[in-house]
Amino acid sequence: MKQSLRTKILLLVVLVVNLIGTAPQANAGVTDCLDVGYPSSYLGTSSLTIEAYVNVRCTNEQLGSGSGFVYSVEGESFGAQCSGPNYVRSGSSGTIRCSIPIGGGLGSTRYGATSTTIKIWTPWDFSTKFITARHQAIPNKVIAVPAPITPPTSTLAPKSIPNSPIIPNESKSNQEIVGELDALLEKINSDIDKVQSLLKPSFKLTCKKAEKLKYVTGSKPKCPSGFKQIKKITLE
Repeated sequence: MKQSLRTKILLLVVLVVNLIGTAPQANAGVTDCLDVGYPSSYLGTSSLTIEAYVNVRCTNEQLGSGSGFVYSVEGESFGAQCSGPNYVRSGSSGTIRCSIPIGGGLGSTRYGATSTTIKIWTPWDFSTKFITARHQAIPNKVIAVPAPITPPTSTLAPKSIPNSPIIPNESKSNQEIVGELDALLEKINSDIDKVQSLLKPSFKLTCKKAEKLKYVTGSKPKCPSGFKQIKKITLE
């Protein structure tokens, strides 16, 4: 019984050793083969763009298959997108570019943040590399506020109100009221006289003295002293 148990354990150990020897070797730390230059950034009205130049310094043996690099932005929503070299070989180079939307449903919520971290990793050896880019502060989400409605302004000129007669003030004395009424009547009579004078016919006289002629016009014209009227014309 004991001999049989020992034999089974020995066979299991041999099997495990054989399996380990035939398993593919992982390329540990492949992301360390990428040299990342100083990243630059640009903050626009609708997105934040980050770019970084990468260069491959490892040998092809160290890189293994050389494909499968994944780029992502740490702490951002699904709206952030990154691209960069996927298949790389020794001495190759490229640019990592990440775009982070600002505002909207998938916009960044890291309001006021002045730096962003980009993660680079490879799924076949799970090695990871991080780069940090500094930039302008991410602005707060702007909420549109409807403009106040201004009532239309009338372009019609206000109607002129005719002069109304003076209404006596009840707080005035009788003597003051009588005086105001007299002044009003005097003004009305004056206006009537002006209108009547305009309605009266106008005449033109031709006056003569010796060889000298003189013309006089008016509603009731008269020749000057020493002149004699020789002609009278009604003016329209």
